[in-house]
Amino acid sequence: MPPAWPKAHNRRASPTPHCDHTITARLIRSWQECRPVSDRGTPIRVALPLLARGIYIAPFFILYRPLELLAQVARTSPHVQSPHIHHTTMATTKLKIVFGAMTFGRPDVEQTRVHDLKDAAAILDVFQKHGHDEVDTARTYGNGSSEEYLGQLDLPKRGITLDTKLAPGSKPGGKAYTHRPEDLKPALLDSLKALNTDKVDLWYLHVPDRSVPYEDTLREVNNLYEQGYFKRLGISNYAAWEVAQITEICIRNNWKRPDVYQGVYNALHRAAEPELFPCLRHYGISFYEYNPLAGGLLTDRYERTTADKDVEPGSRFDPTKDQGANYRTRYWKDEWFDALDIVRPAVKAAGIKTTAEAALRWVVHHGVLDSKYGDAVIIGATSAAQLEDNLTSLEQGPLPDEVAKAFDDAWPIFKPVCKPYYRV
Repeated sequence: MPPAWPKAHNRRASPTPHCDHTITARLIRSWQECRPVSDRGTPIRVALPLLARGIYIAPFFILYRPLELLAQVARTSPHVQSPHIHHTTMATTKLKIVFGAMTFGRPDVEQTRVHDLKDAAAILDVFQKHGHDEVDTARTYGNGSSEEYLGQLDLPKRGITLDTKLAPGSKPGGKAYTHRPEDLKPALLDSLKALNTDKVDLWYLHVPDRSVPYEDTLREVNNLYEQGYFKRLGISNYAAWEVAQITEICIRNNWKRPDVYQGVYNALHRAAEPELFPCLRHYGISFYEYNPLAGGLLTDRYERTTADKDVEPGSRFDPTKDQGANYRTRYWKDEWFDALDIVRPAVKAAGIKTTAEAALRWVVHHGVLDSKYGDAVIIGATSAAQLEDNLTSLEQGPLPDEVAKAFDDAWPIFKPVCKPYYRV
C-alpha cells in the first residue's frame, strides 16, 4: 500500500543552515535543500522544499509559485538537478493544458493510433517542451493498453503527473468493472499496475454507474483516497444534478469531494454552459474540457460530402468502428456542416491558418473556461508534429471579433440537435 497523501498545511519551513531565507509554502514533502538562486543579479541562498504547491511568501519571490522557482533554479544553477523536473520551459497558455493519451496503445484495438513507444515519447517531449506536465488516460482506453504504454514510459521520472479513470462496463483483460464498492479497489489497482506507479494525482469515476447507489460508491472512494491511492477526485459525464447530489453526499459525510469534472465542450458544442458550469462554480469544481476540436470535425479535414471510404481508418469518424459510430452520432449532422459554413469563411477572411487554430483559440479566450477555477483543456495527438501545431495554436491570442462572432452565430444552428453534455 502506498503511503497516504499528507494533509496539506501552510507552514514555515524549518531553518536550514547557511540559508538567507525560508519559504512559507503548501508542502507535499517537507525536506529541504539550500539552493543558490539570484535576485536581479544578487546571489542569495534559499531553503527550498523539493516539492511544494501554493503561493509562498519570501522577500524576493512573492509573485512566484514554488515549481516556477524550481525551474528558475534549474536555469541559474545548472549543477542543481531535481528528479521531478524534466525541463525548464514554463507554459505560456492562458489555461492549463492536459495531454489526452487515448491514442496511445496496441495496434489491435480501437481508439489507438500511436503504437510505437518512441513515437509516444516524442509526443510527450513536445508536450513538455511547451511547459505542460499532466497526462490523462483511462482504464478503458485501448483496452487497457494506453495505461500500459504510459507505464513503460515511466512518466513520474519525467516530471509528469498522471490522471486515470474508471468506467463501469469497461473490459480490459476481460474484466468487467462496476462502481460497486467491492470492484473499485481492484480496478484502481489494475490501473496503478499498468501505469507502473503506486498512486495517481487524479482518479475519475468516468461515467455514471446508476445501478449502484452513489453513497455506496463514494464511501469506498473516500476509503481509497484516505489510503493514499490518489490525490484528487474527478467525475466525468455526469448531469449537473448528479454533480450536486454527489458533492452534497460527500459534504454530509465529510468524504473526499470532487475536485474536477471532465466533460465535452467546444465552440459548437456548448450544451454544458446553462446548468453544469453554474453548478461547478458553486461547488468549486474545476472543468477539464475534452473534444476542443470535436474529434477532428472542427478542422478543415472533413466536408459535408466526405465519403465513408475517404475517412482515415481508425480515426474518430471511421464508420467501421464503434468509436466512429459514437462520434458520428454526436457531431456528423447537416446542422454541424451548416454551422461550419459560417465559421470557415470568417476564419479564411481573417487570415487565420486553419479552422482548428481558430477553434482552439476560441476555447482558451472566448468560452467559459477560466484559469482561476483551475479549468483545463485536454488535447490529444497522433504525432509530434500535430501536437506542436495544436499547442502553438493554444498559445495564440484572442480571435478577431468577426471570427468570434461567426462562432457565436454558428452555435445556434447546431444547438437544436446537440447531444447532452452528460451520458444518459
